[in-house]
Amino acid sequence: MKQTKSFTLIEVLVGIVVVGILSSFIIVSVSSFIDDANDSKRKKDLDSIATSLLTYKTLTGSYPIEESDCNIGDGTCLDELTESGYATNFPIDPDNTTRYTYTSDGTTYTIKASLSNNQTLTYNPDTGYSEYQGLAGLDGYAKRKSITIASSASLTNYQMKFIVHRSDGSDDEEDVYIGSSGCESDYDDIRFTNSSNQLLDYWIESSDSLSATIWVEADSLASGNTTLYLYYGNSGASAVSSAEDVFLNYTTFPGSSLPSGWSRTESDYGSYAVTSGYLQVTGATGSSGTWLHNRVTNTYSIPINTVTTFKVAGMRYVNRHLIQVGLSSSTSGTGLDGSDESNSIRWTQFYDASYCRVNIFDNGATYYSSSCPIPSSCRIDIVRDSINEILFNVDSVTKISSLTRVPEVGMYAFIRTVEGAASTSSAEYIRISEFYVRKYVSPEPSASWGSEESF
Repeated sequence: MKQTKSFTLIEVLVGIVVVGILSSFIIVSVSSFIDDANDSKRKKDLDSIATSLLTYKTLTGSYPIEESDCNIGDGTCLDELTESGYATNFPIDPDNTTRYTYTSDGTTYTIKASLSNNQTLTYNPDTGYSEYQGLAGLDGYAKRKSITIASSASLTNYQMKFIVHRSDGSDDEEDVYIGSSGCESDYDDIRFTNSSNQLLDYWIESSDSLSATIWVEADSLASGNTTLYLYYGNSGASAVSSAEDVFLNYTTFPGSSLPSGWSRTESDYGSYAVTSGYLQVTGATGSSGTWLHNRVTNTYSIPINTVTTFKVAGMRYVNRHLIQVGLSSSTSGTGLDGSDESNSIRWTQFYDASYCRVNIFDNGATYYSSSCPIPSSCRIDIVRDSINEILFNVDSVTKISSLTRVPEVGMYAFIRTVEGAASTSSAEYIRISEFYVRKYVSPEPSASWGSEESF
């Protein structure tokens, strides 16, 4: 009698695995075939829409105007074409839910479709077809400009300032002009990316209806040229501005207590308060007969090759009393009286409004400027780099520069009042609304702008 051989358990399991692998190949192949077919239909659909638009412009002299992307065929977008008989209906994306989009200034236009690989297919009658990576945060953007950054060194996470103007003009270095309708008036739709269209962190420092000052953290700059992009023109975008993500250290003063990293380190006399969005360090009235100090310090260790910025929101100085801001290698305040203190930089406003001084102490070496009064509201920048340079700038105007010696150690920011021997009925004070630290290299990278691209 002939015996029938049965399969072992291992043979059965191997067979199941083989069938599974073959099935996955078939599924992948079918899925890829479907994606290719859908993308081919999308391109044909855009061709059809482009033909209708060409007919419309030939007979009317211009394209229908849409300032931002609209969904073609939703009953409002390009209804001029259907109402006038230039098109009977418009195709819908193969997924049966997504519509193609259209934007135009009347002289040219852009139509777009989302492809299966998550890229965006665009057609413009002037430039033809192109694809760009569709990313969360970039979908729906109408325009962009390239930024070529020229750097003398390779840099990472470097902060750069740009001024975006909502008017017409010639782009130059940090200034870029995008027209009165280029972006939203609140700049919520501004985005910056690297050359791979990865979003970069940015912070809108200040803005009005005409321009915005924006800091951008470039993730990687090569020695030579690097391309970044500015995107704009998306009415549906929300702001993602964040100073904390851009700077090495950033502090504002909300609430009523000192933020993390700040503490009072000298308390001979006077007081401090956090109120109305600023830190106020205040001296005292009367006469002590000696010099007494009141100091608030930030415990963040500020490295070399940085710019430290204090935004002064107000101040008052009175007879024989002083106010100071600066950097010191000490967080305790010890030794800040004499010119022999090592490793410190400070600006001192004296009781005489016309007289102030910048001191730089580096192991006994002293440099100072004795004519540097500043306005009661201003920005103070202390610039330090590793080629022995210090720049002390007030509202971008250099008050003192040193090319000889610089404290090349980690330093700590401080705000201070100093009580003199003379009697007074009023107390001096200084108010700080913002504080931040950014990287610095000399010379700083420069920027040049490309022409506007439309999607």
